[in-house]
Amino acid sequence: MNDINGFGLGSLQDVQSINKALEGVGGNGISAGYGFQGPTDQTGGGALRVESLDSSLKVITFTDKHINFWKDIPKSPAYSTVEEYNQLTTYGTQTGGFVSEGELPYATQSDYVRKAALVKFVGTTRSVSHPMTLVRTMVPDVIAQENSNGIMWMLRQIENGLFWGRSKGRVASGSNTEYVEWDGMDQLVGNTYDLRNTTFSTTPFTTVVNDLAQTVVDNFGFPTDIYLPFQVLAKINEEFAGTAAQRVILPTASGNTQVNINIDGLMTQAGRVNLKPTFFLQKTRVAPSASALLKSDEMPLGSVVVTASAQTLVAGGVAPAAGDYASSFTLRNKYGETISKVCAGGTVTLSGSNTLKFTTANIVGTANTAQFMDVFVTQVNDAAGVQYWVESFALAEVADTDYFWSGLRLPNTSTAFIGQNTPDVLTFRQLAPLVKMDLATIAPAYKWMILLYGVPVIFAPLKWTKITNIKF
Repeated sequence: MNDINGFGLGSLQDVQSINKALEGVGGNGISAGYGFQGPTDQTGGGALRVESLDSSLKVITFTDKHINFWKDIPKSPAYSTVEEYNQLTTYGTQTGGFVSEGELPYATQSDYVRKAALVKFVGTTRSVSHPMTLVRTMVPDVIAQENSNGIMWMLRQIENGLFWGRSKGRVASGSNTEYVEWDGMDQLVGNTYDLRNTTFSTTPFTTVVNDLAQTVVDNFGFPTDIYLPFQVLAKINEEFAGTAAQRVILPTASGNTQVNINIDGLMTQAGRVNLKPTFFLQKTRVAPSASALLKSDEMPLGSVVVTASAQTLVAGGVAPAAGDYASSFTLRNKYGETISKVCAGGTVTLSGSNTLKFTTANIVGTANTAQFMDVFVTQVNDAAGVQYWVESFALAEVADTDYFWSGLRLPNTSTAFIGQNTPDVLTFRQLAPLVKMDLATIAPAYKWMILLYGVPVIFAPLKWTKITNIKF
């Protein structure tokens, strides 16, 4: 309800109207307040005006069309808060097999790895005042509407977590502590295909899709789906739209015609791969200009200092391009994220063989303070430009700690995932599916929780590939 930067075509007046009708959204839930001016304050023709807000509700937020991965991921029951499973890594040594007549075949063994995934808990509390259920509203049942809104809010958190969740947070006593999130695909997937220095204007996506499929085939898998940003799908569609002389013109059911096409799948050497766009794989996000914390007192930012400097490239990293970079950081925990703060040290010049080092100071480690530090950098030689997220670090308990940008993810790029989306490869273990649990009535308001308990499990991580640094 508070996200006015939605995907519809609503005007500012629409947003003001919905805010007026739903004044009181917050800690006390939705109430029947009138907002702005009361009905007796209206004069002239305004006193006779009938206000219809039905259309406003439909345009100010996302819909289930923006959520694809949660719909597709196979679901299976969980029976414990710690779900153990086995990963089959090999069928045995790929040598021998042929023997002489009457000879006992050589013994070979499969290799298994025992894994465990902790069930995580997602939830929201919703509330509607009793008077709100009695007044005439733009929906027949305001409780049902708010319940639907709560489910959509949950699906947004779930879909985002399925891609970007992290199960390990602040580092204490030499090891990461268990965090409230589950691991998303960004952490679970076993392969990475880096598209840096490749742009779709010179290398169309359809020319690399077979290479992407091959990364799955090489690990005995057959890709079924590619989850990608809407912008990437738009570029794929443009590949087939052609010039004005080549453009495909198709008839419609009404007898008219339409131009351009929407591709929903590509054929590869491994078979058809479905194209599944999702909003939660958009470009690397911009450094936030406003705090989004539910409990801001838990994470003071004022005294925290992070200094950026050039440093030798870390093992396993990829050096960013030579040039100037500006950077900033945010602190994040289960309550949300702080506003971004500019890193001390100013603009840093990299040589093409080194990377950025971020040295922290005055970060105090307690249970409710920051779990992660997110760093944002500009594109090369654009120090005054927009800063984009490139990496998250689980914070250590001690201050004055160094963190290094691996260079594996570049600013202003997108990420996609290709793999085999079948129950033997990937599943979501549910201890409890989406459920509604009523809370005790201690005031003239109805209050309830919407909950989900579960964790994504990937049995064969190498049958999925993460596609990084996509540029248009």
